Amino acid sequence: MSVTHIPVSSRSPFQPLADGVEVSRSIADSGVCDFGGGHFRFVADGELEGTLDYDEVVYVLAGSLSVTVAGETSEAGPGDILILTRGSTATYRAVAGSEVFYVIQPKPV
Repeated sequence: MSVTHIPVSSRSPFQPLADGVEVSRSIADSGVCDFGGGHFRFVADGELEGTLDYDEVVYVLAGSLSVTVAGETSEAGPGDILILTRGSTATYRAVAGSEVFYVIQPKPV
């Protein structure tokens, strides 16, 4: 058993993911567990869409996040949690300045 501490100063650098969206995969990059995760931040108004090969928990840290799955949209703000199930086709939308923390299982290979 162990505890791994990833201070802000040591988390993985943010990298472009889509127009206006950056990702830091600090949990996956740590290599200490079988799930992934990290932070998304929206440096401009942005949108992501895809079909999930994993279950995902999203915690909104700042701004707002809109997630649409099967025609149903959920709006989340700071402190809110969204849970998406494997196989969902999701569209994530947020305005510049929004940031979320996410955890996924299983970790992509």
